[in-house]
Amino acid sequence: MQGHTAYDVIVAGGGSAGIAAAIAAGRAGAKTLLIEKSAFLSGEGSTGIPFLTFHAMDGTQVIRGVAQEIVDRLVAARGSMGHVEGTDAHHRTMTPIYPEVFKYVAQEMVLEAGVDLLFHAQVVDALVEGECVRGVVVQTKSGREVYPGKVVVDTTGDGDACYYAGARYAKGREQDRRCQAMTLMFTVGNVDVDKAKAVFPRCWFSAKRPWEDSADALIHLAGDLGPWDEIIAREKIFAVAKHKFWAMVLWDRILSINVSNVTGFDGTDSADLTRAEIAARRQVMAVVALLQKYVPGFEHAYLLSTAAKIGVRETRRIVGDYVLRQEDVLEARTFPDAVAKASYCIDMHGPANEGTEFTFMRKQGVYDIPYRCLLPRGLENVLVAGRCFSASHEALGSARVMAICMAMGHAAGTAAAMAASCGASPRQLDVGALRDRLRSENAYI
Repeated sequence: MQGHTAYDVIVAGGGSAGIAAAIAAGRAGAKTLLIEKSAFLSGEGSTGIPFLTFHAMDGTQVIRGVAQEIVDRLVAARGSMGHVEGTDAHHRTMTPIYPEVFKYVAQEMVLEAGVDLLFHAQVVDALVEGECVRGVVVQTKSGREVYPGKVVVDTTGDGDACYYAGARYAKGREQDRRCQAMTLMFTVGNVDVDKAKAVFPRCWFSAKRPWEDSADALIHLAGDLGPWDEIIAREKIFAVAKHKFWAMVLWDRILSINVSNVTGFDGTDSADLTRAEIAARRQVMAVVALLQKYVPGFEHAYLLSTAAKIGVRETRRIVGDYVLRQEDVLEARTFPDAVAKASYCIDMHGPANEGTEFTFMRKQGVYDIPYRCLLPRGLENVLVAGRCFSASHEALGSARVMAICMAMGHAAGTAAAMAASCGASPRQLDVGALRDRLRSENAYI
């Protein structure tokens, strides 16, 4: 195996949490490496799905800091129209993002922070001495390579680095370990959006693209496929009636669609992932045929693309010093060691074809994510952020969305840099000093 000189901070995983973590660590002066298994940064942001949600239901912006800077850069690069309010939605705002622009903006912001990038590199092991994580081993086109680091931030989504380091973890719901359904996003062209709007009237978001001199345009529509339940049941496309349908209007007549639903597979098992990809692609083709044949507005539509990979909502959740619980979310609880805030409902895509269910906070408020949720229990020199952080199955149904993951990443990257600079483990940090540092970087704590 090829060895490399040590980094202060190694961030494993280049999705939304990893991008924010790397930017934060690099800006703090830490020698930082960001490792990503694919050929680009962005994670689920590459699929056409929007950021949800930067705002509480009362309009308060609760996700700021690095995440907001990313949105500002996207707007400047014509990659987003910023935060948009909608009607009859389960969230106050959404932030449309154009995938190809997001890939570029994320890459440039990471590089501007002085971070080294390594694409096409999969974490396959961790360097561990006793309880201390000392780096990671990655598989690349050049073979296996060893990257030592003072602090590792696991933002892989699956908790890969922590898993190889021996961390405790949970997976899926408590009774049967089944995880939330997976979805393969896809894009269709030549859609008559006005006709489709009449079919899916439940939730609309409209906005003006800042770089265009035009009126507001419809950018999102949602509803269900209930009128075609008989056909869907006969052709065995979905297991539940009135299957939910969400679509982003990326450009005129081009929709990015979130509707496929694949259950019963383990996102940490390569054979299962293969079966899930096959099943999802078949499902997408069946849905496109349904839309073309029966749904107004889609008569002349055609499939443009499918996402680079299936979207996985849940796999390993690393057990931390504190496990965020369902009641913490629903009761909008606060914690003295909070390093991020969030205000999204519990959005559960049933692990066994139960459909999609939204559970709202009782106070319609804002809940805290404690720093302890980023500290894997029993391990030193490592942090975790994003959808593999320490949470219950139900709480993850809220905290897994990209905006919240970016807020966690900002906190984790800052903490990692602070710990590396003083030769301490992240668990030994003065949390008050970390919170002050995050506030100085415009995070909402």
